[in-house]
Amino acid sequence: MLWTRHLLLAFLALAWCSVILGYPWLVGGSAELPLLLSLFFSNICHQLPERSFHLAAVSLPVCVRCASIYSGGLAGIVVYPALAHSANVRRWMQRLLVLSALLVASDVFTDMVDLWRNTPLSRSITGGFFGCLCGLYLAGGVQRIKRPSRVAVTPLP
Repeated sequence: MLWTRHLLLAFLALAWCSVILGYPWLVGGSAELPLLLSLFFSNICHQLPERSFHLAAVSLPVCVRCASIYSGGLAGIVVYPALAHSANVRRWMQRLLVLSALLVASDVFTDMVDLWRNTPLSRSITGGFFGCLCGLYLAGGVQRIKRPSRVAVTPLP
C-alpha cells in the first residue's frame, strides 16, 4: 500500500466534498467566490434547486445525486485500505460497479418516462452506491500507477 498516494487522494476527495458542503457559508462572504463555484459546478451538474440539498437555507452547488456520488467516492477511497487485500472483494467490485451504474440509470430512466418518480432518497442511495464503488476503483487505480523507470544514461564516447 502506497500510503502517500492514498492519503493525497483522500485529502483531495475531502477537499472537493468540503467545498460543496461549505458552499452555503461561502455565499455569506464575498460575492465572487460563490459565483465562480456555481459556474464551475454548472459544467458537471444541472444544479436544480428543487433537486439539491439545502444547508443554512442555501442550495448546494450540485444536486442530491452528484453530492451523493462525491461523498460516496470519498467513502470508497477511505475504506479502500481495509478492502484492498481481499481477492473476494476485488472479484465482486466490477459486477457491483456495473450494477450500481444500472441502478442509477434505471432511477433516471423511470423518472424520465413517468413510470416512477425518483426521490431525494432514491437519488442519494443510487448515487452513493455508485460513488463508493467509483472511489474504490479510483483508489485501486492510483495504487497501481507505475513509477517511471530510471534509465541509465551512458556518456557518448
